[in-house]
Amino acid sequence: MQATRKVSSAKDAGGSVGNSPYSVVRSVAGGFALAAVLWWIPFIGPAIAGYYAGRRSGSFIKGAISSSIGGGSLMLAVMAASYYLLGPAGFPNTAVDAAAGTLTGIYWRAGIYLELFFNPGTAELSLTPLGIMVAFGCIGGSLSGLYRREATSLIASGAVYSAIRPMARSVELYEKGKKLGFESYNDCESVRDSAVSAVPDARQRTAAMPMKKKPVTTTVQAVTTTVGEGATPTSSSSEKSQSPFSDILRRSEVRNNGREDAQKR
Repeated sequence: MQATRKVSSAKDAGGSVGNSPYSVVRSVAGGFALAAVLWWIPFIGPAIAGYYAGRRSGSFIKGAISSSIGGGSLMLAVMAASYYLLGPAGFPNTAVDAAAGTLTGIYWRAGIYLELFFNPGTAELSLTPLGIMVAFGCIGGSLSGLYRREATSLIASGAVYSAIRPMARSVELYEKGKKLGFESYNDCESVRDSAVSAVPDARQRTAAMPMKKKPVTTTVQAVTTTVGEGATPTSSSSEKSQSPFSDILRRSEVRNNGREDAQKR
């Protein structure tokens, strides 16, 4: 039994959509999620969130924008939740830690989480973690752009076996999520196997078909030539011979006899 090896397509390896690894939308979403989860870790949490947002964006400017939007969206969400949960306890006139102390049950845990975003003993948001996130977003974006420029330079300088070529149209359609004829290497293998199996079938059908022989007609024309021998010079010219050669011989004999008669006279 022959074992078949499954070859995954580029779409399966890169995700369901198979787009470019650099995306501002995904960098903003990822930075927002990481900041919400890791914000409680001093310095390290916002730094990781910002670096991911910048590295995913692909450039310095996009990294700064992505990290700013992700961190700013989280700060707005925290402010809205604070007004909703801590408003009945006197927020923003009352400090966040004092207002959160009045909460009970699951709301008490939410109050502890909200305290991480405010300066201790105040109702003002702490902007230092947001600045750290934006700074590392710029660093991640710069490194991402540098990596792409280095790869382009290596290809252009001949560090690889082939020069830079424009992207094929099929690859562009594939990245846009368009449906193509071949979605994976397995599709090509199935087409190849079906084509190979069809060739012996066609040969067998050709061998099984009886060959029709065309009748060959051979026509043999017989030409009979009769040369009259001993033609008499006195025969009349109106007599017709069956062969043209006999007429020629008779005419030459008549001419020769006429010349001899003329010489004798």
